[in-house]
Amino acid sequence: MRENNIELQNRFEMQIDNSNLSADNKEYMKRIVDGIMKSPKGRLYLINDPQFQKYITFRKDMSMPNPALDYCVVSVMKNPDTGFTEGREYNFPGLKGFCELACENERVLASELVNSQNYQRVQSGAPRVEKEQPSEDPKQKCKRLVKESIEKLANVPDYKKQRVYDVLDMIDKAGKIKAVDQGDYVEHLTMKNDKGIYGYYIVQKTMDYSGATMDRRYVPLGTKSLVAYVEENREEIDKQVKKAQNLGAR
Repeated sequence: MRENNIELQNRFEMQIDNSNLSADNKEYMKRIVDGIMKSPKGRLYLINDPQFQKYITFRKDMSMPNPALDYCVVSVMKNPDTGFTEGREYNFPGLKGFCELACENERVLASELVNSQNYQRVQSGAPRVEKEQPSEDPKQKCKRLVKESIEKLANVPDYKKQRVYDVLDMIDKAGKIKAVDQGDYVEHLTMKNDKGIYGYYIVQKTMDYSGATMDRRYVPLGTKSLVAYVEENREEIDKQVKKAQNLGAR
């Protein structure tokens, strides 16, 4: 980055102040900007797996006539065996899209912000900041935060929200809920712990003729993606929820 970090941070914070974001989101976005600036590589990870990485950073959009550093979401596909990068994509969602993505991934970014702050403290010789110790069960906290995020979605009607809440309750009790069943290919929704952080995932499972699992993949879901997935697969999900409710009523 050629621009002085302080000048760059001031420029982004001025843009945030002049935006139509809510006061809470403006404050949150300033923390995100500060976290990116203080992180060792100038990025905050949303996903950091051997096969796939996704992070937020600042980068010049070279498709623009006069490119300047802008909000950027980078997706990196890697070969898990060699570690070599096989593909890289850059997305420039603008401030509003960047804020929506950050809010969807608030739980993951909370840990990244602490790591960024600790890196800056180590560089200056100051004591590290300890991560907040959970005062409630981490699974219940994850469920509560997701429900609170869904409740804030103004463009989602209440009956669709309730459908998702029923799904979360079933996952809480049974551990998973089937969403797709194509015989040799099924998808479940579940909650999974990834490096100490709980979140909701799609489990994609392919089986052979004997029913043995040939391939299993986990796809993380943000709040909006979770709502959209439940709506897309509502027929099978509603059937599974009703089946569980009928069994519980016996």
